[in-house]
Amino acid sequence: MEVADVKPPWPDAELAASREDAELVISVSGDVDLATAPSVEREMAELMAEVGVEEVVIDLSRVGFLDSAGVRVLVLAKRAAAARDLPLRVQSPSSQCRRILEVAGLTELFGLDDPPRAQD
Repeated sequence: MEVADVKPPWPDAELAASREDAELVISVSGDVDLATAPSVEREMAELMAEVGVEEVVIDLSRVGFLDSAGVRVLVLAKRAAAARDLPLRVQSPSSQCRRILEVAGLTELFGLDDPPRAQD
């Protein structure tokens, strides 16, 4: 068996983008960690560079795991958005993502000051 035939044992992170007028919503799913962060960072930067984007929303509702490399991706995206005077906020973080952002002291930076709503 060649190395190229081996699929990594961790779930890949996937990004889906949608636009409504000038708002770009980037929906992330899977795990954003040391293994997947470089590709997530690269894809996010490409999406944010599109012409006509005036606001960025990152939806983390389908992220199962976020480590420090994933937090770094979010901070770099926030910096890149700020450099272009684009507002960027995180929307609907999974409970694990919210906890990581709370521990890191980043909830205010990403517009997550309100406590999470109780789930039915």
